[in-house]
Amino acid sequence: MPGGASEDAAVTLTTLLPRVSVVVPACADAARLVAVLERVPVAHEVVVVHDGSSDAAVAAARDSRATVRVATQRHRDTPGALEAGIAAATGDIVVTLAADGSHRPEDIGRLVTALCDGADVATGSRALAGGGSARITPLRAAGGG
Repeated sequence: MPGGASEDAAVTLTTLLPRVSVVVPACADAARLVAVLERVPVAHEVVVVHDGSSDAAVAAARDSRATVRVATQRHRDTPGALEAGIAAATGDIVVTLAADGSHRPEDIGRLVTALCDGADVATGSRALAGGGSARITPLRAAGGG
């Protein structure tokens, strides 16, 4: 029934929920990027930031998730990728993920909930129980490299 109570409730619900943009810098990570994108929950948009490398990351991202948007970064470093992705994002909330899988897409809901509950910033940590990364070498964990 057009204009019925259930349609009104759906419109109200979608206007109350924040639009979440997921930004994923991708630097020569085509295979791992696909594994990450497959685990990203429904979002307003997914923005993959391409560093101009010649790998197949952009094609793999589009094959994995047809609605992915691509932003190109000017500076080939992580801060430059984040800057480009956040600038391209159109959501109310921006969540950043690493293409190497060291950030868990399954945590997006918890981060967004914290923000909706009034937090100014929400972040995950590899140092907390259940966290970690294969990229954290003993030298890096000690504060070096």
